[in-house]
Parts: sequence; C-alpha cells; structure tokens
Amino acid sequence: MSVISSLITSLKYPVLTIAIVIVAIFYQQSIFPKSSNNTVVPTKKIFSLAELSTYNGIQQEKLYLAVIGNVFDVTVGSQHYKKGSSYHYFIGKDGTRALVTGNFKDESSNKDNVLDLPCSDLLSILDWRQTFKQKYTYVGLLADRYYDKNGEETMYMSELKQKVKRCRIEKEEAKKQDQLYPPCNISWSEEDGSRVWCTKSR
Repeated sequence: MSVISSLITSLKYPVLTIAIVIVAIFYQQSIFPKSSNNTVVPTKKIFSLAELSTYNGIQQEKLYLAVIGNVFDVTVGSQHYKKGSSYHYFIGKDGTRALVTGNFKDESSNKDNVLDLPCSDLLSILDWRQTFKQKYTYVGLLADRYYDKNGEETMYMSELKQKVKRCRIEKEEAKKQDQLYPPCNISWSEEDGSRVWCTKSR
C-alpha cells in the first residue's frame, strides 16, 4: 500500500488518526523534554558564579547553594535559607568551608577552599554533601574551584579526592589501634583501693 493510500485510509478513521498524532507528540516530548523557551533541557547544568548568585529568592524565585561544587535547590527548606534566616549565608554561592568553621561572614575567595582543613572536617563536609543529596534536589555543577566550564573535575578536585582517601585510611588505622590498645581509666577509693579498667572501641 502506498503512503498516499495509507493516508487516505487513515482519514476514514479521524478519531484513530488524531489519537496516533497525540501519541506521537507525547512520545517525542518524553524523549526530548523541552524547557519553557523550547530548548532541550540539559542533563547536567553548569552554573557560573554570577548565575548561581541570582538564585537568592529575589532575583530568581528559587534558593540554590553549592557544596563542593555541587548545586542544590533548597527552596523547600526556605524557612532555613531565605533572607534573614540562619543559613541564608550559603545561598547563591559555594560556602563549603563555613559548614565546619561556622564563619558565616566569610565572603573571600577562600570560602570554598577546604584542602587545608583537618581530616575530621573534610569527612564532616562529605557527610553534609550526602545530607543535601538526600534532602534536596541536585540541579547541577558550579564552574569554579571544583569543576570547569564543561563540568569536568579540576586539579583541585583531584587533590581533594586524594586527601579524602588518605583521611579515610587514617581513620580506619586509628580505629584498629583503638581496638588493639583500648583507652584505660583508673579510680581510687579508700574502701576499694585502686581500680583500672579499659574500654574496647566498637
């Protein structure tokens, strides 16, 4: 059957024809989702510093922040992040360092630098990032210290990963040492004299 014949045949069943067209359009949109300006939505958005700074609840309605270069939409937690709230400092920027230092006034270029922090702080920052991943929506990457304009990891990120790896090894070694040589305590009383006991780490 020719294409023209098929078209003529399909026109005999207008309801079926319309249904096929609707399904075709829906199928196309499901594969290639469009944004409001009819452009294909990227799977991983890359934010510039200037662009991220606009997601402050004023210039842009939503509230975004970055942790180790990962950008999250925290709008659902606006009671904590809107202007005047406790954690508004983090909005529109990567203020990773303050997650462990508590310095909410740091607006220097050092506010996302963490390589000089001790292992305990670095591991705590990773816990924070995991919390954000579980609680809020991940929306992309920040092109700055941790990722470049193409979303590729920078040398700084590679150095951070290496340090985190060493930190985890040190933590495991310390745990093993505690199990081999548990901390001990001593007490004395007139009735019982001296008493020593050691507690094994779990």
